[in-house]
Amino acid sequence: MKFDKLAFRLTACCVVFILFLSINASNSFSLKAAQPTIRVLFIGNSYTFVNNMPKILMNLAAQETKPIEAVSITKGGATLKQHWLEGKALAAIRSGTWDYVVLQEHSTLGSTLVVNNVAQLNAPDDFYTYARLFDQEIKKSGAKTLFFLTWARQNSPQNQAVLNNTYLTIANELHDEVVPVGMAWADALKTRPDLILHQKDMSHPDPDGSYLAACVFFAQLYHKSPVGLTIAPLSTSAGSLASSKRDALFLQQIAWQVVGQQVKNVNPVS
Repeated sequence: MKFDKLAFRLTACCVVFILFLSINASNSFSLKAAQPTIRVLFIGNSYTFVNNMPKILMNLAAQETKPIEAVSITKGGATLKQHWLEGKALAAIRSGTWDYVVLQEHSTLGSTLVVNNVAQLNAPDDFYTYARLFDQEIKKSGAKTLFFLTWARQNSPQNQAVLNNTYLTIANELHDEVVPVGMAWADALKTRPDLILHQKDMSHPDPDGSYLAACVFFAQLYHKSPVGLTIAPLSTSAGSLASSKRDALFLQQIAWQVVGQQVKNVNPVS
């Protein structure tokens, strides 16, 4: 009889202990799952995925009250027209719950023409057409459209003014925001000609270029300066260090210098 009572008490204690662990594990999971994030969908090509720029951005924002959760639908050399016709990006917009969807057009607006070793820019007609189509679906889903204004190629810096005008024109028409990455690149290279932001192909970003792009996105999304953020996010997907502390600070300053003026009167992300 005494043995039965002891066994009963031990069993009861075990049940209570297991319930305690279960409740605490459940609460821990719920708190983690409930953490608010800024969900961003990137639609673009290698200018977005080289060096895993969205991951660098997520690392920069990791300590924010609302960190960034980024998903990318990218394909080398893709235009917005190709993304639209393939349907994967559209399906993601319709099926996901996004705060922002980033549209990044091909660096030459789809042109493959090269004259004297310089890639020529296309007329923006297709860019505008598919930007409008994507924007309509993005707004229908409840998200906001961001245009990733890209940089000019190293051997054609004069194209930056054309790219700026092209992106700003469609963004103004659709009442959307531009993330002025290309403008930041231009300012950085003007101030520090010794910086290397392009790869040897004179087109794609090296780690510093992707880091600067991520800093510009951080400034645009949070409407605050990235100056002083930890150096840790400089590690790229390949594991290399993108920059010295001196250069990292300079790139952070340039990002806010370019973004700060256009967001100074805008409420930050809440």
